[in-house]
Amino acid sequence: MVQSFLFSIDGKQDQAIESLVHADELADGSSQAAAALGNLLARKGQPERARAVLTRLLELGNSRYVPPTSTGLIYAGLGEKEAALASLERGLAVRDVRMTLVKQDPRWKLVADDARFVAVMSRMKLV
Repeated sequence: MVQSFLFSIDGKQDQAIESLVHADELADGSSQAAAALGNLLARKGQPERARAVLTRLLELGNSRYVPPTSTGLIYAGLGEKEAALASLERGLAVRDVRMTLVKQDPRWKLVADDARFVAVMSRMKLV
């Protein structure tokens, strides 16, 4: 996943996507690589592929825990502000450990100025 981040900041979006596809295949069910992939696909104009990743995570969530931040990150990439915020609120409720990284993660920019986002961060004592 670090490799995809480096590709992305270098402007090499196709390589970043390829790297995340590979990370997702190797992740053995971990949602973190899938979430990063779905978010990047959505932001780079491939919403159908992003929705396929989101659907896979939502279905996986029927049989095991999928952190709300994983699905929320894809919603944020798709521009679905309400769904992204609802995911963050669920993340707070279930104590999703990745919530501690949300405030610094630029992929959440879509919702960062929203009062609900600020309220979640405040409840976590991050503002």
